[in-house]
Amino acid sequence: MPTKKTIAVFGNTSNKITPSLRKETEYVDYEELAEGDCYLWNGDLWIKTNEDQIGTSLSNGTFEDNLCGTMVIPVNIEIKWSKKK
Repeated sequence: MPTKKTIAVFGNTSNKITPSLRKETEYVDYEELAEGDCYLWNGDLWIKTNEDQIGTSLSNGTFEDNLCGTMVIPVNIEIKWSKKK
């Protein structure tokens, strides 16, 4: 299972995942995730929606459907944001 030390940070121009992922990271089937769970897939941070087999990218809002059988890396995240000055 993911650790609480895994944090995703999205800035204006780049995405940063800390700590860096190791090769022995455990993958799980997308279907094992619950609604609202976050995961790494295809080089991006995603969240499982309430629609069956649909995930939404947290960095750009795009969605992907038909994720049945897709292997993903579950993560616990903390999102921090602030209003631009």
